[in-house]
Amino acid sequence: MQQRDSQLVFSPSDLVGFLACPHLTTLQLAVARREIEQPYRHDPHADLIRRKGDEHEAAYLSSLGDGVVRIGKPWEIGWDVAAQVTAQALRDGAPVIYQATFVNGSWRGLADFVERQLDGSYEIVDTKLARRAKPAHLLQLCFYTEQLTRLQGHWPKAMHVVNGLGERETFRPDDYLAYYRRLKQRFLDAVENGQETYPYPVEHCSLCEFLARCKETWRTDDHLSLVAGIMRTQVDRLVATEIPTLEALARLPTGTSVPKFRTETLAKLREQADLQLQRRLTGELKYVALPLEPDRGFALLPVPSPGDLWLDFEGDPWYEPHRGLEYLLGWVYLDDDGVAQYDCIWARDRDEEKVGFERLLDLICERRSRFPGMHVYHYAPYERSALQRLMGEHGTREGELDDLLRGEVPVDLYRVVRQSLRLSLESYSIKEVEAFYGFERREDIGGGGGAAVAFEAWLESREDTILEEIRAYNEDDCQSLYELHRWLLSLRAPELGWRQPPEAREVKEEAKERLDERARVEAELLQNATEGDPRWLLAQLLEYHRREEKPQWWEYFHHKSLDEDELVEDTDTIGDLTLVGEPVADKQSLIYTLAFPAPRKARRSCALARSVTRPCSSSTSTS
Repeated sequence: MQQRDSQLVFSPSDLVGFLACPHLTTLQLAVARREIEQPYRHDPHADLIRRKGDEHEAAYLSSLGDGVVRIGKPWEIGWDVAAQVTAQALRDGAPVIYQATFVNGSWRGLADFVERQLDGSYEIVDTKLARRAKPAHLLQLCFYTEQLTRLQGHWPKAMHVVNGLGERETFRPDDYLAYYRRLKQRFLDAVENGQETYPYPVEHCSLCEFLARCKETWRTDDHLSLVAGIMRTQVDRLVATEIPTLEALARLPTGTSVPKFRTETLAKLREQADLQLQRRLTGELKYVALPLEPDRGFALLPVPSPGDLWLDFEGDPWYEPHRGLEYLLGWVYLDDDGVAQYDCIWARDRDEEKVGFERLLDLICERRSRFPGMHVYHYAPYERSALQRLMGEHGTREGELDDLLRGEVPVDLYRVVRQSLRLSLESYSIKEVEAFYGFERREDIGGGGGAAVAFEAWLESREDTILEEIRAYNEDDCQSLYELHRWLLSLRAPELGWRQPPEAREVKEEAKERLDERARVEAELLQNATEGDPRWLLAQLLEYHRREEKPQWWEYFHHKSLDEDELVEDTDTIGDLTLVGEPVADKQSLIYTLAFPAPRKARRSCALARSVTRPCSSSTSTS
């Protein structure tokens, strides 16, 4: 957004920013009008994402071959000139136009590609690094398609995204134009009328140059978003009830009711706010142990074993446009003297990733054979999800991983912390929780994102000192996880029973025979076969469908173990559901109508479309 000759000039990116955060539009307007200065935020992670996006675009451009008309950079040759060159290329029937420039009144934009179709018309193609097209991408496509229509005289039949997987996703403009026009009008109304906005925390904050300014606003206002674990809808309800700050929530009298709040939810948030307020006033760390409940918190901890492992991965999500790389698998273990030691496996390319995954699974299984009661501890779901992803991508060790998951060998200490303790912290990230057990880090490269940036730097320079920094950072993560576990054990009530392992599942003889036969056939196919050969491809397809089904079942049983709050936070599930009325008979099924809070409906609409009915038993509808 810029102001030229007293006129504001907009781009599709401004529209996307408005969708992500209306307050961002307010700040950009202030910059354009020179009321505030444009901040600069050094963000290597954001720079890496932009560079990877440029590489993805360049790769697609090179795949188009000759005949591509390249429009000059509009900031060098002028926007009006670039737009005229684009229009002329369309009239000349160019097969592909790269960086097509559109100028229309106060709007201007730069499309990645405009491609000629068999009937002589043109359609927009944008390259995006994301694995799947997002709403923001479709908004940009709608703008470019609207401008293309103005030039060629009729609406294109389709618009396209070439995603990070290298796949072309095709969309019908008619499906999205109504929403696009409505949002565009809301944006223009906001610009013209200068509506009041507030910097609520959103996903875009992590990449926003105004983040430091907004953080200062939250601190100054003592905003409710500072309360750990609070949701936007809860903030809105509290503000509407004249509870506008963290301190006001903390000092709320016990027993106070707030509309649309469950009593236990309000009590939880009030206690969390009170803990944070007391730390602010006294500087002291404090925790509150939550009431013991079956299968929650401390009850999730199994009896410690000398074979236990504490696991942490480092991954580079941008290693390839279509797929990341788990490049370092690290863990802490106890040696024969009971002293915590660190070890790791490097996976600096795709082949090493497969070998590293196999080595890690073999190590865990071998250790479990020596220590049947051992467990693998991690913090948050990343490591568990990464193991499942590696199994599916490399098609190996599915039986071993299935056995570990069925045996509940992985233990998420983040769930233990959240369900057993309330801490005087704004965030329950492990780096914040470390203050309670006094862990001091030796290496800090800016978190997991910083580690990914460092690994990308190593890919370019091959300087081994960079790998050593990442290794030291990962060792700190693993050692911290070990110390966290020890701290939790020290807080656990002695009379509380240990988490018991699930009943062992006996492997049927026919399953053993099938696995043995598969191994024999796979070895025969791979003998003297190189990657890409027909025999190699056949080997990869062995047990394909059974292997692909496993992650779905793992997720099914994992979601069954989540509590109400976790179901709400999880992006694949719907939490906080309530039954509306009685079930209604429909032939041999029962239809249940369920409702959830209105502000969450839009966010969950996609999940609702995937709801499953079970014939001959019961089915579900939503309202």
